[in-house]
This record gives sequence, structure tokens and C-alpha cells, in this order.
Amino acid sequence: MITKRKYSGVCGFRKGFNVVKFVCMKNVTFIGFGEIGGALAHLIDGKAMIRSLDKDPSKIIGGVHSIEEAVQESHAVFLCISSLVTREVAAQIASVISSEAVVVSLAKGLEKETLKTMDVVLEESLPAGQACGVLGGPLLGEELEAGLPGVGVLGA
Repeated sequence: MITKRKYSGVCGFRKGFNVVKFVCMKNVTFIGFGEIGGALAHLIDGKAMIRSLDKDPSKIIGGVHSIEEAVQESHAVFLCISSLVTREVAAQIASVISSEAVVVSLAKGLEKETLKTMDVVLEESLPAGQACGVLGGPLLGEELEAGLPGVGVLGA
């Protein structure tokens, strides 16, 4: 069942309890705020409260200083980080993330040690039943920020 409602936040679909539910994302967090994270934030600017955490202190938005602090009260968390650290970061947020939050990885490739895909890494690292997925496709941060079209596929 898909329910459509009008919200002022950024909205999307979430898979949970074998039902697709419409959720409103008013608080969105980006872990890793490089080119693609910044471009996605640019697309939703003004539609949601954005927080970011990056190894570059100049890219931190929302006054957060730890991964745990960044994801608290977030409706959506975008992991714009390397596949090399996705499991570690997912494990760090697992104990503090809301069960209602959606976690989306933008990492390319496989986990080096196990050759597992990011959806499997997320499912193994996050709490059971946590909504999660992988966003991929020809999404170039520079082009998105310039207002050029891009195509992304979200697999959950």
C-alpha cells in the first residue's frame, strides 16, 4: 500500500514490514560531504534541515562533532563515503539511529575484505529491520549542482 500525503519536508518511499510506506524526511544527515553529498544537499536545500559530518571541518553543517550526534533525530542518513569504511560507520550509527530512519549508501564497489555489496554490509551492520538501501547511477555531483539532470536508482 502506498499512501501519498503533502509534506513540507523531503519525501520518499521506504520499505519496512514488507509494506512500502510514504515517509517525510525533515532532518537529513550526510556522512561525507564531498562532491556527491554536497550536490544532493544542494537539491534538497530549503526543504529539510540538513546536517553533515566530514573529515574536512569546513564542510560540517549543523554544529555536529560526532557520527552519533549527526544521525540522532535524522529521518534520512546518506552515507557518502567509501566502501572501505561503510561497515565501520554503519556499526557506529547502529546504536543511536532511529528505527524510523532510512539509511542510504552511495558507496561504489564492494567491501574489500568480504566482496559483499553495500546493501548486504548495511543489513549486517545496522539493527534488524532498519530501512536501508543503495543509491547509484550516473549521478555526477558537479552536474547536479549545476542543475543538469541525473539518473539514480535506489535499491532497497
